[in-house]
Amino acid sequence: MTSPAPPPAASEVGQPEWRAAVLAEAIRRTAHLSDPINPFPLMIHLRDWLGLTEEECLGELTTVVFTMASTGLYTINTFDAETRAIWLGAETRLTPSKTLTLMLHGEAERVWVDDDT
Repeated sequence: MTSPAPPPAASEVGQPEWRAAVLAEAIRRTAHLSDPINPFPLMIHLRDWLGLTEEECLGELTTVVFTMASTGLYTINTFDAETRAIWLGAETRLTPSKTLTLMLHGEAERVWVDDDT
């Protein structure tokens, strides 16, 4: 795994560039994994990488996890399709989507031709 980029400045919390950097680090940290992951260790890694306290960044990190799932880059097992609600708990698992996995392995063109993406 490559080393993470330097974290964005704490003074930029919530700014678009800050959020983009945190999302990029979350994807860098997890996209290559084939097994589902619990998002809480990911959030701890991101918090430590940022050098912030939980109080300073928990809401933003939760938003990053929700973004990873709601965009379709990852699937999440604690999603209610009827209400479109996502919740986090001990049983929550994120899994990189087929689309993301194919792109990482240089097979992005298959995303457009496979019926079950």
